[in-house]
Amino acid sequence: MTRTDRSFLAVAMLAAALALVALPLGATGAEETAMEAAPDGTPTHGGKLTMYYWGGEANTADRTTGGWQTNQYTEAVVESLQDSDFEKFGARGTGEYTVDVTRAVPEKFLGPVLATSWEVTNEQITFTIREGVMWAANGKDHVMESREMTAADVAFSLNRALDSRMGSARAENGGYIESVEATGPNTVVVNTNGFNALWLRLGKWSSSTAIVPPEYVEAGAASFDNLVGTGPFIVDEYVVGSHARYLRNPHYWATTTIDGVVYDDIPFIDELVLPIIPDESTRIASLRTGGIDLNFVVSTSFEDTLERSAPELQKVKWVENWTPALALNQNNPILANKDVRRALMIGMDMETLVAGAWGYGTAYMFSDSSTDLSMPLDTLPPETQELFNYDPEKAKQMLADAGYPDGFKIDLVYNLQWTGGTWGDMANIFASLWGEIGVELELRAMEPTAMMALFNSLEGYDIGVMTAPWNNPNTLGVIDQYTVGHGGNRANYENQYLTDRYREALKTVDNTEREATLRELVNILLDDVVTIPIGNKGQNVMWWPWVRNYYGEVACGVWCLGRHIAPIWIDQNMKESMGY
Repeated sequence: MTRTDRSFLAVAMLAAALALVALPLGATGAEETAMEAAPDGTPTHGGKLTMYYWGGEANTADRTTGGWQTNQYTEAVVESLQDSDFEKFGARGTGEYTVDVTRAVPEKFLGPVLATSWEVTNEQITFTIREGVMWAANGKDHVMESREMTAADVAFSLNRALDSRMGSARAENGGYIESVEATGPNTVVVNTNGFNALWLRLGKWSSSTAIVPPEYVEAGAASFDNLVGTGPFIVDEYVVGSHARYLRNPHYWATTTIDGVVYDDIPFIDELVLPIIPDESTRIASLRTGGIDLNFVVSTSFEDTLERSAPELQKVKWVENWTPALALNQNNPILANKDVRRALMIGMDMETLVAGAWGYGTAYMFSDSSTDLSMPLDTLPPETQELFNYDPEKAKQMLADAGYPDGFKIDLVYNLQWTGGTWGDMANIFASLWGEIGVELELRAMEPTAMMALFNSLEGYDIGVMTAPWNNPNTLGVIDQYTVGHGGNRANYENQYLTDRYREALKTVDNTEREATLRELVNILLDDVVTIPIGNKGQNVMWWPWVRNYYGEVACGVWCLGRHIAPIWIDQNMKESMGY
Protein backbone atom coordinates (compact mmCIF):
# COMPACT_ATOMS: atom_id res chain seq x y z
CA MET A 1 0.00 0.00 0.00
CA THR A 2 1.40 3.39 -1.00
CA ARG A 3 1.46 6.47 1.18
CA THR A 4 -1.36 7.91 -0.93
CA ASP A 5 -3.43 4.78 -0.45
CA ARG A 6 -2.87 4.91 3.27
CA SER A 7 -3.87 8.58 3.35
CA PHE A 8 -7.16 7.87 1.57
CA LEU A 9 -7.79 4.95 3.92
CA ALA A 10 -7.04 7.09 6.97
CA VAL A 11 -9.42 9.79 5.73
CA ALA A 12 -12.18 7.23 5.20
CA MET A 13 -11.65 5.71 8.63
CA LEU A 14 -11.51 9.18 10.15
CA ALA A 15 -14.84 10.10 8.60
CA ALA A 16 -16.40 7.06 10.20
CA ALA A 17 -14.83 7.90 13.56
CA LEU A 18 -15.95 11.51 13.43
CA ALA A 19 -19.47 10.41 12.62
CA LEU A 20 -19.47 8.65 15.97
CA VAL A 21 -18.32 11.61 17.99
CA ALA A 22 -20.33 14.35 16.24
CA LEU A 23 -23.57 13.30 17.89
CA PRO A 24 -26.61 15.45 18.67
CA LEU A 25 -27.36 16.23 22.28
CA GLY A 26 -30.14 13.89 23.36
CA ALA A 27 -33.00 14.85 25.66
CA THR A 28 -32.64 12.92 28.91
CA GLY A 29 -33.83 15.51 31.41
CA ALA A 30 -30.35 16.97 32.04
CA GLU A 31 -30.30 20.75 31.95
CA GLU A 32 -28.34 22.28 29.08
CA THR A 33 -26.32 25.44 29.55
CA ALA A 34 -25.59 27.81 26.70
CA MET A 35 -22.05 28.62 25.63
CA GLU A 36 -21.07 31.88 27.24
CA ALA A 37 -18.67 34.51 26.00
CA ALA A 38 -16.10 35.48 28.59
CA PRO A 39 -12.70 37.15 28.86
CA ASP A 40 -9.72 35.01 28.00
CA GLY A 41 -8.93 32.60 30.81
CA THR A 42 -12.35 32.86 32.49
CA PRO A 43 -14.24 29.53 32.55
CA THR A 44 -17.37 29.29 30.45
CA HIS A 45 -20.18 26.76 30.47
CA GLY A 46 -21.31 24.70 27.51
CA GLY A 47 -19.83 22.66 24.72
CA LYS A 48 -18.75 19.09 24.22
CA LEU A 49 -15.55 17.29 25.17
CA THR A 50 -14.62 14.29 23.05
CA MET A 51 -11.89 12.28 24.69
CA TYR A 52 -10.30 8.89 24.21
CA TYR A 53 -9.38 7.15 27.43
CA TRP A 54 -8.42 3.48 27.18
CA GLY A 55 -10.85 2.11 24.63
CA GLY A 56 -12.21 -1.38 24.46
CA GLU A 57 -15.78 -2.55 24.96
CA ALA A 58 -17.59 -2.95 28.27
CA ASN A 59 -19.91 -5.94 28.45
CA THR A 60 -21.55 -4.70 31.64
CA ALA A 61 -22.09 -1.53 33.67
CA ASP A 62 -21.77 -3.48 36.92
CA ARG A 63 -18.45 -2.74 38.64
CA THR A 64 -18.73 -5.79 40.88
CA THR A 65 -18.47 -8.08 37.84
CA GLY A 66 -16.94 -5.99 35.04
CA GLY A 67 -13.31 -5.34 34.22
CA TRP A 68 -11.32 -2.20 33.57
CA GLN A 69 -13.51 -1.41 30.58
CA THR A 70 -16.52 -1.15 32.90
CA ASN A 71 -14.58 1.11 35.23
CA GLN A 72 -13.68 3.37 32.34
CA TYR A 73 -17.23 3.89 31.11
CA THR A 74 -18.83 4.25 34.55
CA GLU A 75 -16.29 6.48 36.31
CA ALA A 76 -17.87 9.73 35.15
CA VAL A 77 -21.16 8.64 36.74
CA VAL A 78 -20.37 6.86 40.02
CA GLU A 79 -18.16 8.00 42.89
CA SER A 80 -16.36 6.52 45.88
CA LEU A 81 -16.01 7.46 49.53
CA GLN A 82 -12.44 8.70 49.13
CA ASP A 83 -10.03 9.58 46.35
CA SER A 84 -6.80 11.41 45.85
CA ASP A 85 -6.99 15.15 46.34
CA PHE A 86 -5.56 15.80 42.88
CA GLU A 87 -6.38 19.50 42.96
CA LYS A 88 -4.30 19.92 46.11
CA PHE A 89 -1.46 17.48 45.47
CA GLY A 90 -1.47 17.04 41.68
CA ALA A 91 -0.08 19.14 38.84
CA ARG A 92 -2.41 22.04 39.61
CA GLY A 93 -1.34 21.95 43.27
CA THR A 94 1.91 20.93 44.97
CA GLY A 95 2.91 18.40 42.31
CA GLU A 96 3.57 15.70 44.91
CA TYR A 97 1.08 13.28 43.38
CA THR A 98 2.04 12.82 39.75
CA VAL A 99 0.27 12.03 36.51
CA ASP A 100 1.62 8.50 36.18
CA VAL A 101 0.42 7.18 39.53
CA THR A 102 -2.68 5.38 38.48
CA ARG A 103 -3.80 2.90 41.08
CA ALA A 104 -3.87 2.89 44.88
CA VAL A 105 -3.61 6.24 46.60
CA PRO A 106 -1.22 6.79 49.52
CA GLU A 107 -3.22 7.60 52.62
CA LYS A 108 -1.54 10.98 53.00
CA PHE A 109 -2.87 12.06 49.59
CA LEU A 110 -6.44 10.88 50.18
CA GLY A 111 -9.21 13.41 50.09
CA PRO A 112 -12.91 13.25 50.90
CA VAL A 113 -15.48 12.50 48.22
CA LEU A 114 -18.76 10.94 49.37
CA ALA A 115 -17.29 10.57 52.86
CA THR A 116 -16.29 13.83 54.49
CA SER A 117 -14.16 12.16 57.19
CA TRP A 118 -13.22 8.75 58.58
CA GLU A 119 -11.74 7.21 61.69
CA VAL A 120 -9.89 3.88 61.84
CA THR A 121 -9.40 1.86 65.03
CA ASN A 122 -8.73 -1.80 65.75
CA GLU A 123 -12.46 -2.41 66.15
CA GLN A 124 -14.12 -0.10 63.64
CA ILE A 125 -13.82 2.03 60.54
CA THR A 126 -16.29 4.89 60.76
CA PHE A 127 -17.22 6.96 57.70
CA THR A 128 -19.10 10.25 57.99
CA ILE A 129 -21.20 10.52 54.83
CA ARG A 130 -21.56 13.80 52.94
CA GLU A 131 -24.97 15.42 53.28
CA GLY A 132 -27.01 16.89 50.45
CA VAL A 133 -25.64 14.66 47.66
CA MET A 134 -28.32 13.69 45.16
CA TRP A 135 -28.69 10.58 43.04
CA ALA A 136 -28.81 12.04 39.52
CA ALA A 137 -31.73 10.11 38.02
CA ASN A 138 -32.46 12.63 35.27
CA GLY A 139 -33.77 10.64 32.32
CA LYS A 140 -33.77 7.47 34.47
CA ASP A 141 -37.39 7.58 35.57
CA HIS A 142 -37.73 3.88 34.85
CA VAL A 143 -35.10 3.23 37.55
CA MET A 144 -35.85 5.74 40.31
CA GLU A 145 -36.62 9.32 41.19
CA SER A 146 -33.78 11.66 42.08
CA ARG A 147 -33.34 11.63 45.85
CA GLU A 148 -30.68 12.31 48.47
CA MET A 149 -27.98 9.69 48.98
CA THR A 150 -28.09 8.14 52.46
CA ALA A 151 -25.78 6.20 54.73
CA ALA A 152 -28.00 3.17 54.09
CA ASP A 153 -27.13 3.44 50.38
CA VAL A 154 -23.43 3.46 51.23
CA ALA A 155 -23.76 0.44 53.52
CA PHE A 156 -25.69 -1.36 50.78
CA SER A 157 -22.91 -0.70 48.24
CA LEU A 158 -20.11 -1.81 50.56
CA ASN A 159 -21.96 -4.98 51.51
CA ARG A 160 -22.58 -5.70 47.84
CA ALA A 161 -18.85 -5.42 47.15
CA LEU A 162 -18.13 -7.74 50.08
CA ASP A 163 -20.59 -10.24 48.63
CA SER A 164 -18.72 -10.21 45.32
CA ARG A 165 -15.08 -9.43 44.55
CA MET A 166 -14.11 -8.45 48.07
CA GLY A 167 -15.56 -11.56 49.68
CA SER A 168 -12.22 -12.60 51.15
CA ALA A 169 -12.37 -9.51 53.40
CA ARG A 170 -15.33 -10.89 55.35
CA ALA A 171 -14.46 -12.50 58.67
CA GLU A 172 -16.32 -15.71 57.84
CA ASN A 173 -13.98 -16.10 54.86
CA GLY A 174 -10.84 -15.50 56.90
CA GLY A 175 -10.85 -11.73 56.52
CA TYR A 176 -11.17 -8.82 58.93
CA ILE A 177 -14.65 -7.34 58.34
CA GLU A 178 -17.37 -8.55 60.69
CA SER A 179 -20.18 -6.36 59.40
CA VAL A 180 -21.08 -3.08 57.67
CA GLU A 181 -24.04 -1.05 58.84
CA ALA A 182 -25.54 2.43 58.71
CA THR A 183 -25.73 3.60 62.33
CA GLY A 184 -27.28 6.98 61.57
CA PRO A 185 -28.46 9.09 58.64
CA ASN A 186 -24.87 10.08 57.81
CA THR A 187 -22.73 7.45 59.53
CA VAL A 188 -21.52 4.07 58.26
CA VAL A 189 -19.60 1.75 60.58
CA VAL A 190 -17.44 -1.16 59.42
CA ASN A 191 -16.94 -3.52 62.37
CA THR A 192 -13.63 -5.38 62.26
CA ASN A 193 -11.78 -8.08 64.17
CA GLY A 194 -8.56 -6.07 64.05
CA PHE A 195 -6.65 -3.53 62.00
CA ASN A 196 -6.00 -4.42 58.36
CA ALA A 197 -4.06 -2.14 56.03
CA LEU A 198 -6.35 -3.11 53.17
CA TRP A 199 -9.17 -1.09 54.72
CA LEU A 200 -8.34 1.52 52.09
CA ARG A 201 -10.03 -0.68 49.51
CA LEU A 202 -13.34 0.36 51.02
CA GLY A 203 -12.69 3.97 50.09
CA LYS A 204 -11.27 3.74 46.57
CA TRP A 205 -8.71 1.03 45.95
CA SER A 206 -11.33 -1.46 44.83
CA SER A 207 -13.44 -0.28 41.91
CA SER A 208 -16.27 -2.53 43.17
CA THR A 209 -16.81 -0.23 46.18
CA ALA A 210 -18.19 2.59 44.02
CA ILE A 211 -21.38 3.80 45.67
CA VAL A 212 -24.61 2.98 43.82
CA PRO A 213 -28.32 3.08 44.78
CA PRO A 214 -30.26 -0.13 45.45
CA GLU A 215 -32.83 0.87 42.82
CA TYR A 216 -30.17 0.64 40.09
CA VAL A 217 -29.20 -2.86 41.17
CA GLU A 218 -32.84 -3.93 41.32
CA ALA A 219 -33.45 -2.53 37.82
CA GLY A 220 -30.50 -4.47 36.42
CA ALA A 221 -26.92 -3.45 37.19
CA ALA A 222 -25.53 -4.73 33.90
CA SER A 223 -27.38 -2.14 31.84
CA PHE A 224 -25.86 1.29 31.19
CA ASP A 225 -29.39 2.55 30.65
CA ASN A 226 -30.11 1.81 34.32
CA LEU A 227 -26.91 3.31 35.74
CA VAL A 228 -27.48 6.07 38.29
CA GLY A 229 -24.76 7.76 40.31
CA THR A 230 -23.75 10.90 42.16
CA GLY A 231 -20.97 11.91 39.78
CA PRO A 232 -20.60 14.94 37.52
CA PHE A 233 -22.18 13.26 34.49
CA ILE A 234 -25.28 11.23 33.63
CA VAL A 235 -24.91 8.42 31.12
CA ASP A 236 -27.09 9.14 28.09
CA GLU A 237 -26.23 6.09 26.00
CA TYR A 238 -23.67 3.37 25.50
CA VAL A 239 -23.58 2.12 21.92
CA VAL A 240 -21.54 -1.01 21.33
CA GLY A 241 -18.80 -0.43 18.78
CA SER A 242 -19.48 3.30 18.64
CA HIS A 243 -19.35 5.46 21.77
CA ALA A 244 -20.45 6.27 25.27
CA ARG A 245 -22.12 9.64 25.75
CA TYR A 246 -22.81 11.54 28.97
CA LEU A 247 -24.69 14.72 29.84
CA ARG A 248 -23.93 17.24 32.54
CA ASN A 249 -25.35 16.52 35.99
CA PRO A 250 -27.00 19.89 36.77
CA HIS A 251 -27.11 19.14 40.50
CA TYR A 252 -23.53 17.97 41.05
CA TRP A 253 -22.40 18.65 44.61
CA ALA A 254 -18.67 19.39 44.14
CA THR A 255 -16.87 22.68 43.53
CA THR A 256 -13.57 23.66 41.97
CA THR A 257 -11.24 26.63 42.49
CA ILE A 258 -9.61 28.38 39.52
CA ASP A 259 -7.32 31.36 40.08
CA GLY A 260 -8.73 31.81 43.56
CA VAL A 261 -12.36 31.80 42.42
CA VAL A 262 -14.64 29.03 43.70
CA TYR A 263 -17.07 27.61 41.12
CA ASP A 264 -20.02 25.68 42.49
CA ASP A 265 -21.63 24.96 39.11
CA ILE A 266 -19.38 22.29 37.65
CA PRO A 267 -19.07 20.46 35.36
CA PHE A 268 -18.55 23.24 32.86
CA ILE A 269 -19.17 21.14 29.74
CA ASP A 270 -22.65 20.01 28.67
CA GLU A 271 -21.63 16.79 26.97
CA LEU A 272 -18.87 14.21 27.27
CA VAL A 273 -18.24 11.63 24.54
CA LEU A 274 -15.92 8.63 24.77
CA PRO A 275 -15.58 7.21 21.24
CA ILE A 276 -14.77 3.54 20.74
CA ILE A 277 -12.15 3.48 17.97
CA PRO A 278 -10.07 0.27 18.01
CA ASP A 279 -7.61 1.32 15.30
CA GLU A 280 -4.92 3.61 16.69
CA SER A 281 -4.11 5.27 13.37
CA THR A 282 -7.77 6.30 13.09
CA ARG A 283 -7.69 7.72 16.61
CA ILE A 284 -4.56 9.68 15.80
CA ALA A 285 -6.14 11.07 12.63
CA SER A 286 -9.16 12.17 14.64
CA LEU A 287 -6.95 13.83 17.24
CA ARG A 288 -4.91 15.59 14.56
CA THR A 289 -8.02 17.05 12.92
CA GLY A 290 -9.74 18.09 16.14
CA GLY A 291 -12.35 15.32 16.19
CA ILE A 292 -10.86 14.16 19.48
CA ASP A 293 -10.08 16.96 21.92
CA LEU A 294 -8.11 14.88 24.43
CA ASN A 295 -6.33 11.54 24.08
CA PHE A 296 -4.83 9.91 27.17
CA VAL A 297 -2.85 7.19 25.37
CA VAL A 298 -0.86 8.35 22.35
CA SER A 299 1.92 5.94 21.43
CA THR A 300 5.38 7.36 21.05
CA SER A 301 5.44 6.08 17.46
CA PHE A 302 3.02 8.90 16.51
CA GLU A 303 4.76 11.60 18.52
CA ASP A 304 6.94 13.06 15.75
CA THR A 305 4.16 12.95 13.17
CA LEU A 306 1.76 14.84 15.44
CA GLU A 307 4.39 17.42 16.36
CA ARG A 308 4.81 18.20 12.66
CA SER A 309 1.17 18.03 11.56
CA ALA A 310 -0.48 19.48 14.68
CA PRO A 311 2.16 21.48 16.55
CA GLU A 312 -0.45 23.21 18.71
CA LEU A 313 -1.23 20.00 20.58
CA GLN A 314 -0.25 20.04 24.24
CA LYS A 315 1.65 17.02 25.55
CA VAL A 316 2.70 15.34 28.79
CA LYS A 317 4.78 12.17 28.84
CA TRP A 318 3.95 9.53 31.40
CA VAL A 319 4.93 5.95 32.18
CA GLU A 320 2.45 3.21 32.94
CA ASN A 321 2.81 2.10 36.53
CA TRP A 322 1.46 -1.43 36.00
CA THR A 323 4.51 -3.38 34.92
CA PRO A 324 3.99 -6.14 32.36
CA ALA A 325 5.68 -9.30 33.56
CA LEU A 326 6.18 -12.97 32.83
CA ALA A 327 4.96 -15.41 35.48
CA LEU A 328 7.24 -18.47 35.49
CA ASN A 329 5.07 -21.48 36.30
CA GLN A 330 6.98 -23.56 38.83
CA ASN A 331 4.81 -26.58 38.06
CA ASN A 332 7.32 -27.05 35.24
CA PRO A 333 10.35 -28.82 36.83
CA ILE A 334 12.73 -26.73 34.73
CA LEU A 335 11.24 -23.45 35.94
CA ALA A 336 11.11 -24.76 39.51
CA ASN A 337 14.89 -24.34 39.49
CA LYS A 338 15.71 -20.88 40.86
CA ASP A 339 19.03 -20.75 38.99
CA VAL A 340 17.19 -21.32 35.70
CA ARG A 341 14.75 -18.52 36.46
CA ARG A 342 17.60 -16.17 37.31
CA ALA A 343 19.38 -17.10 34.09
CA LEU A 344 16.26 -16.31 32.07
CA MET A 345 16.03 -12.87 33.65
CA ILE A 346 19.72 -12.10 33.11
CA GLY A 347 19.21 -13.20 29.50
CA MET A 348 16.46 -10.61 29.02
CA ASP A 349 17.69 -7.32 27.55
CA MET A 350 15.03 -5.08 29.07
CA GLU A 351 16.30 -1.80 27.61
CA THR A 352 16.23 -3.27 24.10
CA LEU A 353 12.78 -4.64 24.83
CA VAL A 354 11.43 -1.26 25.97
CA ALA A 355 12.93 0.52 22.98
CA GLY A 356 11.78 -2.11 20.49
CA ALA A 357 8.24 -2.58 21.75
CA TRP A 358 7.34 0.92 22.94
CA GLY A 359 10.05 3.39 21.98
CA TYR A 360 9.75 5.10 25.35
CA GLY A 361 9.52 3.76 28.89
CA THR A 362 11.70 2.46 31.65
CA ALA A 363 13.33 -0.94 32.18
CA TYR A 364 12.91 -0.77 35.93
CA MET A 365 10.57 1.24 38.10
CA PHE A 366 9.57 0.51 41.65
CA SER A 367 7.29 3.06 43.21
CA ASP A 368 4.41 1.92 45.36
CA SER A 369 1.69 4.53 45.35
CA SER A 370 -0.24 2.74 48.09
CA THR A 371 2.53 3.58 50.55
CA ASP A 372 5.62 5.78 50.66
CA LEU A 373 7.65 2.78 49.55
CA SER A 374 10.23 3.43 46.84
CA MET A 375 13.06 1.08 45.90
CA PRO A 376 15.47 2.53 43.31
CA LEU A 377 17.55 -0.09 41.53
CA ASP A 378 20.83 1.01 43.13
CA THR A 379 19.37 0.40 46.60
CA LEU A 380 18.69 -3.29 45.95
CA PRO A 381 21.13 -6.00 47.14
CA PRO A 382 23.96 -6.74 44.63
CA GLU A 383 22.63 -10.22 43.88
CA THR A 384 19.29 -8.66 42.97
CA GLN A 385 20.78 -5.81 40.95
CA GLU A 386 22.62 -8.31 38.74
CA LEU A 387 19.29 -9.66 37.54
CA PHE A 388 18.74 -6.40 35.66
CA ASN A 389 22.14 -6.46 33.94
CA TYR A 390 21.80 -8.12 30.54
CA ASP A 391 24.58 -10.69 30.11
CA PRO A 392 23.75 -13.51 27.63
CA GLU A 393 27.07 -15.29 28.11
CA LYS A 394 26.60 -15.41 31.86
CA ALA A 395 22.99 -16.56 31.43
CA LYS A 396 24.08 -19.35 29.10
CA GLN A 397 26.73 -20.52 31.56
CA MET A 398 24.20 -20.45 34.40
CA LEU A 399 21.90 -22.72 32.38
CA ALA A 400 24.80 -25.11 31.74
CA ASP A 401 25.66 -25.14 35.44
CA ALA A 402 22.01 -25.89 36.22
CA GLY A 403 22.14 -28.97 33.97
CA TYR A 404 20.91 -27.52 30.69
CA PRO A 405 24.00 -26.97 28.49
CA ASP A 406 21.89 -27.43 25.36
CA GLY A 407 19.03 -25.31 26.61
CA PHE A 408 15.40 -26.40 26.61
CA LYS A 409 11.98 -25.61 25.13
CA ILE A 410 9.17 -23.79 26.97
CA ASP A 411 5.99 -22.01 25.90
CA LEU A 412 4.63 -18.50 26.44
CA VAL A 413 0.88 -17.83 26.52
CA TYR A 414 -0.21 -14.25 25.81
CA ASN A 415 -2.95 -12.10 24.32
CA LEU A 416 -2.28 -9.78 21.40
CA GLN A 417 -4.60 -7.05 22.71
CA TRP A 418 -2.95 -6.49 26.09
CA THR A 419 -0.59 -3.59 26.83
CA GLY A 420 -1.76 -1.56 23.89
CA GLY A 421 -1.45 -4.46 21.48
CA THR A 422 2.32 -4.78 21.97
CA TRP A 423 2.49 -8.30 23.42
CA GLY A 424 3.04 -9.78 19.96
CA ASP A 425 6.08 -7.59 19.37
CA MET A 426 7.36 -8.31 22.87
CA ALA A 427 6.88 -12.06 22.50
CA ASN A 428 9.02 -12.11 19.36
CA ILE A 429 11.73 -10.13 21.15
CA PHE A 430 11.63 -12.64 24.04
CA ALA A 431 12.05 -15.50 21.59
CA SER A 432 14.99 -13.82 19.90
CA LEU A 433 16.80 -12.93 23.14
CA TRP A 434 16.32 -16.32 24.75
CA GLY A 435 17.25 -18.05 21.52
CA GLU A 436 20.74 -16.60 22.01
CA ILE A 437 21.11 -18.52 25.28
CA GLY A 438 19.73 -21.79 23.91
CA VAL A 439 16.12 -21.50 25.06
CA GLU A 440 13.48 -22.21 22.43
CA LEU A 441 10.30 -20.27 23.13
CA GLU A 442 7.02 -21.49 21.67
CA LEU A 443 4.60 -18.58 21.31
CA ARG A 444 0.92 -19.29 21.98
CA ALA A 445 -1.39 -16.33 21.31
CA MET A 446 -4.87 -16.85 22.78
CA GLU A 447 -8.03 -14.80 22.95
CA PRO A 448 -8.61 -13.22 26.40
CA THR A 449 -11.37 -15.46 27.76
CA ALA A 450 -9.61 -18.72 26.90
CA MET A 451 -6.30 -17.37 28.16
CA MET A 452 -7.71 -16.34 31.52
CA ALA A 453 -9.46 -19.70 31.91
CA LEU A 454 -6.13 -21.39 31.33
CA PHE A 455 -4.35 -19.13 33.82
CA ASN A 456 -7.07 -19.63 36.41
CA SER A 457 -6.49 -23.38 36.17
CA LEU A 458 -2.81 -22.72 37.04
CA GLU A 459 -1.69 -25.47 34.66
CA GLY A 460 -1.21 -26.13 30.97
CA TYR A 461 1.32 -23.35 30.38
CA ASP A 462 4.96 -22.63 31.22
CA ILE A 463 4.96 -18.83 31.19
CA GLY A 464 1.91 -16.62 31.54
CA VAL A 465 1.80 -12.90 30.93
CA MET A 466 0.74 -10.46 33.62
CA THR A 467 0.11 -6.77 33.97
CA ALA A 468 0.01 -6.73 37.77
CA PRO A 469 3.25 -8.22 39.10
CA TRP A 470 5.02 -7.62 42.41
CA ASN A 471 5.90 -4.02 41.56
CA ASN A 472 2.40 -2.96 40.77
CA PRO A 473 1.65 0.26 42.69
CA ASN A 474 -0.87 -1.61 44.82
CA THR A 475 1.85 -3.67 46.54
CA LEU A 476 -0.30 -4.56 49.54
CA GLY A 477 -2.91 -6.21 47.38
CA VAL A 478 -0.62 -7.72 44.76
CA ILE A 479 1.82 -9.48 47.09
CA ASP A 480 -1.21 -11.38 48.31
CA GLN A 481 -1.42 -13.30 45.02
CA TYR A 482 1.96 -14.90 45.72
CA THR A 483 0.89 -16.25 49.10
CA VAL A 484 0.34 -19.95 49.68
CA GLY A 485 -3.05 -21.14 48.43
CA HIS A 486 -4.00 -17.98 46.54
CA GLY A 487 -6.06 -18.83 43.46
CA GLY A 488 -4.37 -16.15 41.36
CA ASN A 489 -0.82 -17.37 42.01
CA ARG A 490 -0.04 -17.76 38.32
CA ALA A 491 3.55 -18.72 39.07
CA ASN A 492 2.53 -21.53 41.47
CA TYR A 493 5.02 -20.06 43.93
CA GLU A 494 5.02 -21.38 47.49
CA ASN A 495 6.83 -19.57 50.26
CA GLN A 496 5.31 -19.94 53.71
CA TYR A 497 7.66 -17.37 55.21
CA LEU A 498 6.52 -14.74 52.70
CA THR A 499 2.90 -15.68 53.34
CA ASP A 500 3.23 -15.32 57.11
CA ARG A 501 5.18 -12.06 56.90
CA TYR A 502 2.66 -10.58 54.49
CA ARG A 503 -0.21 -11.32 56.85
CA GLU A 504 1.76 -9.70 59.66
CA ALA A 505 2.26 -6.62 57.49
CA LEU A 506 -1.48 -6.25 56.93
CA LYS A 507 -2.04 -6.11 60.68
CA THR A 508 0.77 -3.63 61.30
CA VAL A 509 -0.57 -0.19 62.15
CA ASP A 510 2.72 1.69 61.97
CA ASN A 511 3.43 2.68 58.33
CA THR A 512 7.22 2.68 58.70
CA GLU A 513 7.25 -0.78 60.23
CA ARG A 514 4.85 -2.11 57.60
CA GLU A 515 6.92 -0.69 54.76
CA ALA A 516 10.06 -2.34 56.12
CA THR A 517 8.27 -5.69 55.90
CA LEU A 518 6.99 -4.94 52.40
CA ARG A 519 10.50 -3.99 51.28
CA GLU A 520 11.75 -7.35 52.55
CA LEU A 521 8.99 -9.21 50.70
CA VAL A 522 9.58 -7.37 47.43
CA ASN A 523 13.27 -8.29 47.66
CA ILE A 524 12.33 -11.93 48.20
CA LEU A 525 10.04 -11.96 45.18
CA LEU A 526 12.67 -10.26 43.05
CA ASP A 527 15.53 -12.48 44.14
CA ASP A 528 13.45 -15.64 43.63
CA VAL A 529 12.45 -14.39 40.15
CA VAL A 530 8.84 -15.35 40.69
CA THR A 531 8.07 -13.14 37.71
CA ILE A 532 10.30 -11.33 35.25
CA PRO A 533 9.26 -7.65 35.17
CA ILE A 534 9.92 -6.48 31.65
CA GLY A 535 9.70 -2.73 31.89
CA ASN A 536 7.07 -0.02 31.88
CA LYS A 537 5.48 1.35 28.75
CA GLY A 538 5.78 5.05 28.03
CA GLN A 539 2.78 7.01 26.74
CA ASN A 540 1.77 10.53 25.84
CA VAL A 541 -1.38 12.33 26.85
CA MET A 542 -2.17 14.98 24.22
CA TRP A 543 -4.87 17.62 24.05
CA TRP A 544 -5.80 20.73 22.13
CA PRO A 545 -5.23 24.08 23.88
CA TRP A 546 -8.95 24.87 23.87
CA VAL A 547 -9.30 22.17 26.54
CA ARG A 548 -8.82 24.53 29.47
CA ASN A 549 -8.04 23.86 33.12
CA TYR A 550 -6.48 20.50 32.32
CA TYR A 551 -2.93 19.70 33.44
CA GLY A 552 -2.18 16.29 31.94
CA GLU A 553 -3.66 14.14 34.69
CA VAL A 554 -4.15 10.55 33.54
CA ALA A 555 -5.56 9.17 36.78
CA CYS A 556 -5.59 10.11 40.42
CA GLY A 557 -6.47 6.77 41.92
CA VAL A 558 -7.97 3.67 40.41
CA TRP A 559 -9.54 5.82 37.67
CA CYS A 560 -10.86 9.24 38.75
CA LEU A 561 -12.09 10.12 35.26
CA GLY A 562 -15.17 12.09 36.29
CA ARG A 563 -13.40 14.24 38.85
CA HIS A 564 -10.70 15.12 36.30
CA ILE A 565 -13.21 16.18 33.69
CA ALA A 566 -15.65 18.17 35.84
CA PRO A 567 -13.30 21.22 36.16
CA ILE A 568 -12.45 21.28 32.42
CA TRP A 569 -14.00 23.95 30.22
CA ILE A 570 -13.94 24.40 26.45
CA ASP A 571 -12.62 27.70 25.12
CA GLN A 572 -14.92 27.89 22.12
CA ASN A 573 -13.51 31.23 20.95
CA MET A 574 -10.02 29.75 20.81
CA LYS A 575 -11.28 26.64 19.05
CA GLU A 576 -13.04 28.68 16.38
CA SER A 577 -10.05 31.01 15.94
CA MET A 578 -7.89 27.94 15.27
CA GLY A 579 -10.28 26.86 12.53
CA TYR A 580 -12.04 24.00 14.30
